[in-house]
Amino acid sequence: MPESESVTPSGYAATAADGIRALNHTLINAKAVPAPELSATVQALITLLDRLPQALSSISTHLVREQKAERVRMDNATDPAAAVIDVDTHLTDAEADLADVTAHLRQAGALLFAMGTPFDGSED
Repeated sequence: MPESESVTPSGYAATAADGIRALNHTLINAKAVPAPELSATVQALITLLDRLPQALSSISTHLVREQKAERVRMDNATDPAAAVIDVDTHLTDAEADLADVTAHLRQAGALLFAMGTPFDGSED
């Protein structure tokens, strides 16, 4: 079975979360991180954020489909229709908010892209 069929959506999301956790620990514990590495890191985060809206939209699409097929139930035995609508609304709002966050990261990334490290005068 191909890897993409054996890993669940929550497994991929957990892997991404673990990656961000590792990034946070790496940055906290680093004595120095040169500007070009920080730039590459921000560029990778931009890519991550660019991909999140599609993931959120897909989650919403699947939830609505599951609810229409009557495969969603609430723990309190109420009709899940209103809750599914609320989830869809919150996910759509999160997509919009991500656009703002991504725009700010793009601005920071553009500035970082022009930064380097001081030339020490030596040549390899």
